[in-house]
Amino acid sequence: MRRTLLAATILVFASCVLTSHQTFAQETTAMTDQYQAVLALRPVGYWPADSGERTILRDLSTNQNQGKLFSTPWEGQLLDFSSAYQFVEIPGHATYFGEAFSVGVWVFSRRSSYGREGVAIIGSWPRRPLPVSVRLKGELGVEIVSNGMKDALRSLDTKVSIPASTWQHIAYTFKNGEGKLYINGKLAHAKQDVSYTPASK
Repeated sequence: MRRTLLAATILVFASCVLTSHQTFAQETTAMTDQYQAVLALRPVGYWPADSGERTILRDLSTNQNQGKLFSTPWEGQLLDFSSAYQFVEIPGHATYFGEAFSVGVWVFSRRSSYGREGVAIIGSWPRRPLPVSVRLKGELGVEIVSNGMKDALRSLDTKVSIPASTWQHIAYTFKNGEGKLYINGKLAHAKQDVSYTPASK
């Protein structure tokens, strides 16, 4: 079944800053190098937050599965996620959420806490469920929801969280029943026998 990914942010996006005109050429080269480093990993989807226009967020992977922006403006060349009900809709694709997968996202939270239900940073609307979503809850605890099971890795129980007001990279991988949660490239939590059904089944 093809499912639509609705993200409050996006699977992977580049942390870029607006620069002065004098340093633009250097920054452009650095961004190009960064893109190439990610693309060398052969991702099935890559949506940098500085690649697109109007309501389109470009997928730089070979799938070219463009995202659609909702209530999310551009501030210069960057997306501005600074309000509620902003998200990117990524159309479903046969290569997403197979037997093994990895998803990652850069996050900058201006808030130090969220309510009981938290906020999805990779997720979906209830009417179009995904097999996996990543959420921030409470005092920026990182939660994995898998097959509808909340805190499937028990990462909230073990107090895995990120700080506010600073860029953080969150990645989740799944293979052979084991889920692993990484914060800034370091393993933060892992669990065996995680409930998960590939999207294609």
